Formats: sequence, C-alpha cells, structure tokens
Amino acid sequence: MSCTKFIAADSDPLEGSYNPVLMSYLVKPILNCSLYSCWETSCLRSNKISSGLNDAYNLIDEMIKIRASDIHQVIGQMIKGDFDDESNWQIVEYVFDKLSSEGCGLGVRFYNALLEALWWMFQRERAARVLDEASKRGLFPELFRKSKLVWSVDVHRMSEGAALTALSVWLNNIQEMFLNSEHLPVIATVVVVRGEMEKTTDAQDFPIAKAAMSFLQDNIPSSSFTFPEWNRGRIVCQQSQLRQILTGTESSSSKKKMDKLISLSNTPLTTAGAIASKPDGKANDVDSRTDSTRTELLTSAV
Repeated sequence: MSCTKFIAADSDPLEGSYNPVLMSYLVKPILNCSLYSCWETSCLRSNKISSGLNDAYNLIDEMIKIRASDIHQVIGQMIKGDFDDESNWQIVEYVFDKLSSEGCGLGVRFYNALLEALWWMFQRERAARVLDEASKRGLFPELFRKSKLVWSVDVHRMSEGAALTALSVWLNNIQEMFLNSEHLPVIATVVVVRGEMEKTTDAQDFPIAKAAMSFLQDNIPSSSFTFPEWNRGRIVCQQSQLRQILTGTESSSSKKKMDKLISLSNTPLTTAGAIASKPDGKANDVDSRTDSTRTELLTSAV
C-alpha cells in the first residue's frame, strides 16, 4: 500500500483527482505523519492480522525512506523501537518539541493518529511513553484529574487507541496509589462524552464510549464500571467496588516487580526484510542510521 496511491485513489470524494484540501495538509510533515499513522491503523483493522501487519510494516519502511523529511524518519524508527533507550529518545523529544510549534489543534490530531497506530500494532508500552510526551507539551490538559472526591480520566477528544492507552495508564496509576496506601476517591470516572450529548442515552453508544466500556469489561476482574443514570457521558466506579477490584492485586506487592493491573508491553516488529526490535531497545543496523539522524536534527531545522 503506497501513500501516493492512497492519495490519488479513484474513490469518492477524490473522484480520481487530487483533493486540494488534503494536499494542502500534506505540505505539513506533522499531518503527513498523522496520515501515515492513520493508514497504518487502517491496514491493521481492515485486514486479517498477518496481512494487515505486513501492510503496516511496509508503510513504516516507506516513512523511514523519505530522506527529505527527518520527521518521517524519526517517527517511523520510533514506532519500530529504534529510539527506546534514553540517549536515542532525546531525538524523539526534539522532534516532538519542533512539532509543538504547529499549534494544539494539529498536535492533538498528530498524537491521536500516532497513538492509534502504536496501540493496534501492539507497541503499547511505547504508546504510554508517547502519551506522556503529549501531556508534557500541554496536549489533553483535561486527561488526568485527581481530588479527594473524584479521580478521573477524560478521553472524549481521543482516538480509540489513544483512549485505551490513557485508560491503561490511569488504571495502573490508581493501582500504584492504592498499594502505596493512598485513600481512594469516592468515585472513579471515565469521561467519554461531553456537552449536550452526555445528557442523552445515546451517549453510551458513541464509539469511544463503547470501546472504553468493552476494554474495562475485558480487563478488570468483576468490573463494576457502569454508565450512571445521571450522566451517560461518564463511566463510573464507586469507592467500595474500586477497593474490591484493587484488593485482589495486593498480593503482588510483595513481589520484586509488581504485576500491573493492565499489562503494557511492546511486541517485537518482525517481518521479511524488516528491522527486528531487540529487548535493549535497539535494532539491526540502527546505530549508523540513528547517528546520522541525530546529526541532521542537531544541525538543521526540522
């Protein structure tokens, strides 16, 4: 699947010609990367897993080969795990800093697309790290809120992959605070819809609402998260029920490495001709490319 072919496809609304609005977006590397991430996700979710992954890998390789754009190369290599160690991650931070100058609107779309791709490619530990970088740069300021009465995670502006990443991080943070003897809130809340729609029963049928509820039911033992009658744009869990869920994880606190409530790991990306990520966060033939990219980034504007 080629980026160029996709843009020029003879399908509505393009009708066999280039869409000027879409092409104006492609001038911006940030949105170009977002489009690649969206296409990668489309490959994964519209095909069988094996063929979908192969298509996604091919798109990542295409990103890395775009020599005219450091941003594409860095994002493609980051998805593969080439920059996981701290010294190389600084390259990713540098690119994210540069992208921050494009504004919050473009930033939200970029991180939503990137997190969507990372989640469905099973690079979920890496997705959590990218989400943290987005938060550091002021994106999704409503994401995590904490008071004596309420602990909340607000995912109403997120793509599905970004929302599930945020939910995972939030649940693991709640578990950690509980095991550190912090007092639980009266209520834990997942915000999935805001505005007028949250007052209607239709709110719980929104894609993000359904995805969040399904995730909670699949991953939380005896999940007591429900849509309350007073607000269908929220998924809530009362303190007593939350305590019951978390009490089952206490035994793991005696282990050297505590098991997380939600497991976040990176599945090695391996396919014919592709770079195989290794446990140390590096990959075959990555060192020379990494050094080259670092030099280019530090000596020229992105």
